Amino acid sequence: MYIKIIYTIVIVGLVGVFAWAVLIGLDKQDRVDCLTWENQAKELQGFFLTKTQNEQCRALGIIISTDIK
Repeated sequence: MYIKIIYTIVIVGLVGVFAWAVLIGLDKQDRVDCLTWENQAKELQGFFLTKTQNEQCRALGIIISTDIK
């Protein structure tokens, strides 16, 4: 009986750690995307962001000075 409880606790813990790792990874990828777009806005003539891209970057505190379409 105690083994089942221990297994359940371990599985719930592993699922929690996995979910946490996924969320951290997604946040880091969003930052990389925004920094890439920021560099492209500086280098490429006619570069623009979509409204969704702009909102994503602003949520992370990254303001990109370019056209929004």
